[in-house]
Amino acid sequence: MSDVFATREGSVAAHYHGPFAPPRAPQPKPQPECKLVVMQQPISARACGYGDKDRRMIDPPPILTLEVYDKDTGQEVNSKERKKVLNRFMPIVHCTLWNPYTNCEDDKIEGSSDRRNQRRMVGTMVCNGFKALDPSGDERFFFTFADLSVRFPGDYQLKFRLTLIDPTGMGKGQKNGIMSPLLSNIFKVHNAKDFEGMRPSSDLAKSLVSQGYPNILKIKKGNAKTNCKLAS
Repeated sequence: MSDVFATREGSVAAHYHGPFAPPRAPQPKPQPECKLVVMQQPISARACGYGDKDRRMIDPPPILTLEVYDKDTGQEVNSKERKKVLNRFMPIVHCTLWNPYTNCEDDKIEGSSDRRNQRRMVGTMVCNGFKALDPSGDERFFFTFADLSVRFPGDYQLKFRLTLIDPTGMGKGQKNGIMSPLLSNIFKVHNAKDFEGMRPSSDLAKSLVSQGYPNILKIKKGNAKTNCKLAS
């Protein structure tokens, strides 16, 4: 008799949807089709030293944005659909130093006993998305890596990896996969005597700063040597 009652009780609980039914846990949203686009490519840098204060930033600072595509058509979605993604997910971009000739990561210095000096590139390598208007007036996520320095001269690329985090799925076992890995153009890191100087800030960088981008992004006037070369 008890077995029959237990079966009936379980059956009633399983099919009961009244006002006292336990709330269903929110389901993680499916991730959209997103790709990174480099809007401002790195060009050059002066090699920095090992001291904490000797930083020589990659110039111009890489600036990326996020494009959203329709999974069925493969076409970029309109601004309204893109805005839905901006409101649903937290995008994070991670940056690493890349060797364009061996086609592999090139960030570790072999044989260094000091853990602080084991990386070729120093600076902030993770960036949260910042909402701002692009030159067309559409709201987008922007990612800027404005304090990266490289310790050795040579040719390098930057590899960017995008991760979309769904806040409603955090803590529920959801896996946030890495999406849209992307390589920058090749840029050159020079010795001090060969470096021609910093370039003036682009209109895009100025626009982001005017919209409240964090202080990591600075407005630069550039030096005379670089300005003359750009004007010629």
